[in-house]
Amino acid sequence: MLSVEYFEQHYAERLTRQRIPLIYLRQFYCTIGDTGLHHHVDHYALYVVHGGRGVHEINGHPYGIARGDIYLTPPGSVVAYRDSENLSADAFCFQISLFHEDEIVALRSLPGFRGLFVESADWNAHRLHLAPQERSEVETRVQEIVAELQQCEAGKIEARVLARILFFRLLVGLARQWKENATAPKIAAHRNIELAEVLRFCEAHFADDIGVPQLAAKMFLSPGRFTEIFKQEMGVPPGEYLRNLRLSHAQTLLRTTDSSATEIAYTCGFSDATQFSRAFKNAFEVTPSEYRKRFG
Repeated sequence: MLSVEYFEQHYAERLTRQRIPLIYLRQFYCTIGDTGLHHHVDHYALYVVHGGRGVHEINGHPYGIARGDIYLTPPGSVVAYRDSENLSADAFCFQISLFHEDEIVALRSLPGFRGLFVESADWNAHRLHLAPQERSEVETRVQEIVAELQQCEAGKIEARVLARILFFRLLVGLARQWKENATAPKIAAHRNIELAEVLRFCEAHFADDIGVPQLAAKMFLSPGRFTEIFKQEMGVPPGEYLRNLRLSHAQTLLRTTDSSATEIAYTCGFSDATQFSRAFKNAFEVTPSEYRKRFG
């Protein structure tokens, strides 16, 4: 069954009753399916894609989205998700009245801010795609904003101000990142489509014994050329990307289950608990058991 809070009837009511013109919505679609069309009458929407697969239809044009994609839609946009499976994304819906006049001028002065808007079929010209380290930094900022918005709902007046400031900071940071990425070498559009399919395969099968030759074959490339393109686009080699996926899933299991380290190791694609613990400690500077005690 689809989790479609974003498209439920009370969505419009949340916009109108919100004390500040900014709301956060976590979107998760766990089974293959489509959502209905939704019209963004008077607000912008910032999307941060965390994982899964799917197509985001914006003003009638389908865009294949993948983990690390970030983009903006302006007021008047008509959107829907198509063919989505295990799709996870954050959405910040906001009105321009959220910002002060000088803040609006500052945003409009940034070329990268306009670059984030999806306004044509040229997906590469508009979306911002983040490498793993950049994505982690953005996710941290998103969590900070969400925490303050939750405080707003609890009646904390100062949280409204801080949420706006943090969200402004996030937009400026993304605009600057877009500008920086726009000057970097780009791979061909058809390669981006193929790479998106590879990423979806990795997310679905990260626990399996996946090798670079197997992934390269999906793009009809030699392992060397595939690794070059993958690192250019994702910021890390394929092996490191897979290891990050496994470790990220292991973190979730450590926080949310009572499974042993050995069980988690096998579930996440590690050969044994020793290999898992070593990789976890190298990545996060704490052992799995220490992480569970701190965050579980």
